[in-house]
Amino acid sequence: MDTSADIKQQAFEEKNIRLFVWFRVLFNCRFYYPVLAIFFVDLGLTLSQFVILNGIWALTIVLLEVPSGALADLIGRKRLVVGSAILMVFEMLFLLLAPTDGGWWLFSLCALNRFFAGVAEAAASGADEALAYDSLKGEDKDKQWDEVLCTLGRRYALTMAFAMMIGALVYDSQTFSWLNTYTGIGVPPSSLLIRLPILLCLIQGILAICVAVRMKEQRETTPKKVNTQLFQQTFEAIQWLWLSKAALVLILGGVMVDSLSRNFATLTSSYYRYIEIPEFTFGFIGAGISLIAFTVPYYAKPLAQKFGIVANVLAATATSAVGLTGIALCTNFWGILPAILIMMSLYHIRFIMSRFLNQLTGSKIRATVLSVKGLIFNLGYAGFSFLFAQTLAIRTRQQDFSTAYQDVLWLTPLFLLFIFIIFILLAWRIRPRSENGDF
Repeated sequence: MDTSADIKQQAFEEKNIRLFVWFRVLFNCRFYYPVLAIFFVDLGLTLSQFVILNGIWALTIVLLEVPSGALADLIGRKRLVVGSAILMVFEMLFLLLAPTDGGWWLFSLCALNRFFAGVAEAAASGADEALAYDSLKGEDKDKQWDEVLCTLGRRYALTMAFAMMIGALVYDSQTFSWLNTYTGIGVPPSSLLIRLPILLCLIQGILAICVAVRMKEQRETTPKKVNTQLFQQTFEAIQWLWLSKAALVLILGGVMVDSLSRNFATLTSSYYRYIEIPEFTFGFIGAGISLIAFTVPYYAKPLAQKFGIVANVLAATATSAVGLTGIALCTNFWGILPAILIMMSLYHIRFIMSRFLNQLTGSKIRATVLSVKGLIFNLGYAGFSFLFAQTLAIRTRQQDFSTAYQDVLWLTPLFLLFIFIIFILLAWRIRPRSENGDF
């Protein structure tokens, strides 16, 4: 019987697997994440303009998510992966060229950045994972993929922690003031200082291109028939998801956890400000949470191998529920602890989705199905984020912001309980069974 180490070695003998892990890390663990919102404001945009820009980004992903997956299955996954890395470089170039307080020219370049960011994310979504999974050899692909996901999860957590700390540090003029005191290095002008995380992301994009071009396509493609087959490919994937009981319940459970947990992930800085944590610590807190998330693969893998889809979704849901309840209860520094649980549930559900959905999906429609999943997740996230924002706005008109914020935090776990009951009823009604017969 092969050990875990043997299975891991077998998986990572494939060049595409090694490159896939590096590509995911370079493409997703970006240095500007801890300062993204304030970066656009510091460039000279208003907060409302930043919201509009995020709307452009989200709409682009929603419109292109599924077509890009179908395109990857038809013309080749590698083409989409390389294209996404090239688009990432253009993303960063637009921000580097954007003039501070540049009026409509500034907004236009930032809008191009958000559009290219959406196209890049849609192009990479599903294509890189499908390319990697189909590179695996042997009869134990599921176990090999578990090892790939564990390695990816650990490297992702470590790299994200590094990116969060460095991104926040190079953005802060106090860092260079301290360096100037001890080393004599001058403090860069503010126009350059705020672009340092972007410059680091540009380097990431160039490295991602270098990784992507070394990947090898695993399937024969038919680029000359794209016009006639794109919609057919998409329809086949959606039809398969609808008829596949296990995949349908998996995605329904996944979007339940992802939408609520990801909504909090985008609002962590506002929550930390609400519980009066100093802002200079935000980057270090994010890095610490990423390091704690390093432990998720150690329990996610045995759970996925021992239990079926529903049981694994329930485990991630329970973690999210405890975390969401905790942040509603805590109004001080201890709120960091439930925040950690919420982020761990997000990492956990991503592991579950990749593990089981790749197991269930055939190679022909793999990238398309993964993109459909991404579309559903983004729609769920956008829907709940809108509900959260509107509820907060209504409550704020009726009472002070602090009380309104606390009320909406309490409504979140109650909403999770409501949709959890619906999920259980649907899961029991459909009664999914994976290919090995696990409930």
